[in-house]
Amino acid sequence: GATTFNQSSGINAEYGEEIQECIENGDYHEALNKALVAINVDLLLDTLPKLNVDDVFGDNPPSQPLILALLSQLPNDLHVKLELKAEFLSEAIQAIDLDHEIIKAHKDSVVTLLSLLLNNIDKAKEEITPREYLRNLKNLRWASQQIIARVSQW
Repeated sequence: GATTFNQSSGINAEYGEEIQECIENGDYHEALNKALVAINVDLLLDTLPKLNVDDVFGDNPPSQPLILALLSQLPNDLHVKLELKAEFLSEAIQAIDLDHEIIKAHKDSVVTLLSLLLNNIDKAKEEITPREYLRNLKNLRWASQQIIARVSQW
C-alpha cells in the first residue's frame, strides 16, 4: 500500500502528495528535490524513508546542486534519525563530483557545508553511544575531511 506523509501542515500535505506521486513513478531525484525545495526538515525526514538509497544514488546519481542541498539540510540534529541521515549523507558525500563545474565554482560552499557537517558530527557524538558513532558517523567524518583536504588544495 501507499505510505502517507505526515499531514500536520498544509504544505506537507501538498508537497507530500507530489512527492508520493514522484516516488510511485520512479522519479526518485524529483521526489528528493521537492522535499529539499520545501526547506522543511520534517517533510525531508518523512520522504527519505520512502526512498531507497540505491535508487537515489545508484547508476544515475542526483545532480550536484541536489547533493549540495541535501548536505545543507540533513546534518542538523544528527542524533535524530541518525542511521537514516548518516546513510544519505554518506552517499551524498561519495557522489560529490570534484571535477564538476558547479563544485569547482562553489568550492568555498562545499568546504563550509562539510565543515558544518563535521561540527554536527561532533555535537551528535555527545548524544549517542560510541557504537552508534562508529557505525554511522566515523566514516562520514573521515570522508568529509578527505574532500575538504582535496578541495582546499585547489
